[in-house]
Amino acid sequence: MAKYTRTQLKRTLIFTIVLCILVSGAGVGIFLKAFLNKSPLFENQAFAQALAKELGVYARELDQEMLDKFEFMAYSFSAFDMENYQPTGYSYIVLGNAKYASAMLDESSGEESDESEEESEESLTSEESSVSEETASEESQTLSEESENATSEESQNESAESQDDSQDESDTSEASEDSEDSEDSETSLPYSQDDYIYIFNIKPSAKDLANFRNLRTISALDSSALDQINTEIWYYNFYAYSNQISSSLNYNEIIKIIALDDITDLTVFKDLSKLEYLSLAASSLKRLSGIDSLTTLKNLDISGTKVESIEGVDKLTNLEVLITAGNSISDITPLANITTLKTLALDRNEVEDISPIKNLTNLTALSLASNKIESISDLKDLKELKTLYLNKNEITDASVLSSLTKLENLYISENKFTSFPDMSGLDNLKILEAKGTRVAKSDEDEEDTETSDTSEASEVSETSETGETSEEENEEDEYEITGTITDISGIKGMDKLETLSLTYNKITLIPDLSSLKSLKTIDLSYNSITDVEGIYNLDSLTTITLNDNQITSIEGIHDLKALTTLTINNNKITSLPDLSTLKALVTLTANDNEIATIEGIHNIDTLKTINLANNKLTDDIDIHDLKALTTLDLSENDITDISGLKKLDAVTSINLTDNELESIEALLGFKTLTSIKCAKNNISNLPETELKVKDGDKELPPLYNVTSVDFSDNKLTNEGVAGMTTYFKDTGVTSIIISGNEVKNYKVLSDYFKNATITNKMKDDDDDTSGEESGEISDTSSNESSAETVSE
Repeated sequence: MAKYTRTQLKRTLIFTIVLCILVSGAGVGIFLKAFLNKSPLFENQAFAQALAKELGVYARELDQEMLDKFEFMAYSFSAFDMENYQPTGYSYIVLGNAKYASAMLDESSGEESDESEEESEESLTSEESSVSEETASEESQTLSEESENATSEESQNESAESQDDSQDESDTSEASEDSEDSEDSETSLPYSQDDYIYIFNIKPSAKDLANFRNLRTISALDSSALDQINTEIWYYNFYAYSNQISSSLNYNEIIKIIALDDITDLTVFKDLSKLEYLSLAASSLKRLSGIDSLTTLKNLDISGTKVESIEGVDKLTNLEVLITAGNSISDITPLANITTLKTLALDRNEVEDISPIKNLTNLTALSLASNKIESISDLKDLKELKTLYLNKNEITDASVLSSLTKLENLYISENKFTSFPDMSGLDNLKILEAKGTRVAKSDEDEEDTETSDTSEASEVSETSETGETSEEENEEDEYEITGTITDISGIKGMDKLETLSLTYNKITLIPDLSSLKSLKTIDLSYNSITDVEGIYNLDSLTTITLNDNQITSIEGIHDLKALTTLTINNNKITSLPDLSTLKALVTLTANDNEIATIEGIHNIDTLKTINLANNKLTDDIDIHDLKALTTLDLSENDITDISGLKKLDAVTSINLTDNELESIEALLGFKTLTSIKCAKNNISNLPETELKVKDGDKELPPLYNVTSVDFSDNKLTNEGVAGMTTYFKDTGVTSIIISGNEVKNYKVLSDYFKNATITNKMKDDDDDTSGEESGEISDTSSNESSAETVSE
């Protein structure tokens, strides 16, 4: 197969760019890459990438399924990161602006080259590697996509890949011969074995597409491009981005259609007798007229459209997945007899009556979140349900849930029931969310923006709402809890439950939950809990979050050997027990409590973060021998002595703001520190030190890794800051804050710290100071280094 020389590649690039400007003001151009050297134009990967950057080919929100089929394609910079994209090696072709596309294709097909075989071998090796890669399944993959993967498309793609592997040499030869034999080389596209074609901004002629016989997927940005496609071509997937198809499609082999953003009428699909997958999410669709003719449909997504009625859907007797989230649908009567349905998403509509779905006994996933439902008694016979979303409704009685014994994931936040029924029969339940919310007392109708529900949309539709409760720290605004749950004794016995979230409710007592043997994550924040003894026997717990309660003690917590994260902010805890038995602990956060003593946080090799801000700690700081600790926050306490901080070999950030410290000498041994915050203390002097750290033959200051320091609002004077030049490396520090002191002249600092920005605002000074005597040194710079001093 012919190759381009570097000079020829450069010429082609220049030629292409010029033509792009002339032919298309939008800068859209040709992009072609065929499987196993079918197109010599782009055998050079670097050239292809450079061309893609110059052309900026439009690729609107390509879904992962499409991307996984591309070996390489032109892209918009916001679409995805080409350098980090891992190809899977499918055969495809991408066309654009045919006036010069055809000429370039034919020139590349007939061009002779003297390039060595080494380059070809490298290309083949790369291709063979890419062919062997398998597309990984994304954790965030929707249920509708999982259903789609069960279709024949998978086997068809495998067949196409196998066919390309076995026939690559003959394909290459055939491509070259077809190009040479063509009477009209300007329109010949001889890539007969490609299985993917992506068409944009062109109208290919019948001759252009005559040789495509094995297409599996067609994408088009201009639906008119499909008019000339040979009707004998077999293709199964059709992506038509940003189109409004007004004439009937009659390509009878189409199985899947995605992303017709501007479509308003479904009658254009009436002749697609094999269509199984139709995604019109976020399109301009208002009515489902013509939907009754698509009786072969198995998967339909009309989420985020303007549809108000689903009349006609009752004719889709093969439908397995229906996504209608985010519309204005109130009447779901047409669903009554679609017993084939397995996944149904009706979240964010206007539904009140759910009786039509009571006979859909094959349902495994159902979302009714964000509707106006008061009763869920009609769900009692849906015994196959595994995932159920009932968030944000008006449900007062949850007793029917106990009969849904196959449930694995239950989301029932923001409703009006006060207690759980006996749910011990839900042996398969793994996730239970029953959060409340909170509103400002001054406006009970306005929901706090920090709380949102997690709807089934995150599982079945990309356009549905998703989110988690975001806990606010140091919240001072008055708010009112709207959650209604007070009794959680009904959740006992669910021995497979892994996640329990009951935030923003009115729970005062945690019953004995020792029967929840599989529980890993529990979040009971924003309740009125005073005692947590009920969780002390949960040996599988890895994450505990108990923010904003009335808890006074956590004495039994040391028995939870699997615990990795403990978050207990804003409670009334007065002391921390010995936590050295928690050998898996990674994060400890206990801000805004009344902790005055720490019995022992030491010898925990996994602990990386400690946050004990805003407590009542004084000088009894027993924090030592923590090999992995990187972040320590002891701000807003009453600490006078930090000599208890020892052997913190990995610590990079220490925050001691707002304490009673007079010295930081104890920190001089922490050579890994990069950030020190000691604002609002009683430090008047930073005395010079002779301590040095050996680095080979060099002697460095003890805190040579520090890049930023904050000593604002202390009692430092001109002489008191001089010692900093013996603490830190001259070129390492980039930020020094000494505002709110009595430092009027810090030239000694600006002369020493060549790369630092020094910020100094004098006490009781509302205006910026100027001149050396008032604390400001003029900006200085050189070719090698610069120092900038500012006054704020």
